[in-house]
Amino acid sequence: MEKLSSAAALIEKSRPERPVRGLRPHAAGRAARWFLDKFPGDVAYAYKANNSVFLIGALYGAGIRHFDVASLPEIEDAATIPDAHLHFMHPVKSRHAIRRAYELGVRSFALDGEDELDKILEATDNARDLLLWVRVAVPAINSRIPLERKFGVSGQKAAKLLVKTRQAASELGLITACVGLASNLAALRALATEGIQRGHMSLHARTVALEAGATGELVEQVAAEMARRGDIRREGALAILSELGTMPIPDSIALRPGARS
Repeated sequence: MEKLSSAAALIEKSRPERPVRGLRPHAAGRAARWFLDKFPGDVAYAYKANNSVFLIGALYGAGIRHFDVASLPEIEDAATIPDAHLHFMHPVKSRHAIRRAYELGVRSFALDGEDELDKILEATDNARDLLLWVRVAVPAINSRIPLERKFGVSGQKAAKLLVKTRQAASELGLITACVGLASNLAALRALATEGIQRGHMSLHARTVALEAGATGELVEQVAAEMARRGDIRREGALAILSELGTMPIPDSIALRPGARS
């Protein structure tokens, strides 16, 4: 395999007309070591992102032992990794895929509905050594792409499914998050503390109030008023601050040419 110092060097040398995949396993390994050192929980790599043997080897060398797999081919490939813990995280799976995954040692499965839970139990002959993950949908108010509509269960359905899943599993997974989608830390905190819907909305309102310039006791006051009005947006927070006579002072003021300061 040819090694070049950078992507620019590759382009300069080969002038490719078709897409070229460049591998930087050393960088991936360095990032994995940093994340493992900083994060106290289990870290899983999404196998579908890039299953190059060079990249997987670098991650394994860094200490990654958990892998998020979404299909049977991925499971059959990843099952060859020594001491690997595979998590079948696709919430919609065929009975054959579930059965085959279980035969290959997979015990960790995701779901977001009772039908999927029934499939898992049927395909594994009601196994009692399952680690099950219920995908709970949380509001994505500020997300430009509403991914919460793709998968996940919420409200009373979530509560009912969590109870039923706990009765069937040897262990119910706690909280799992995709790094790329977990920028809304208020949602994660709400899952662990104040509750899925109420807690998230309360924390989100405080965040919006802070972004609008509220400080001190005004943060809670503005957040509560936004929640009461059902309008948790920066514009709503600014309107409330204006009504209270406490509009924030901008950091800088742009002057038109010739205007006097």
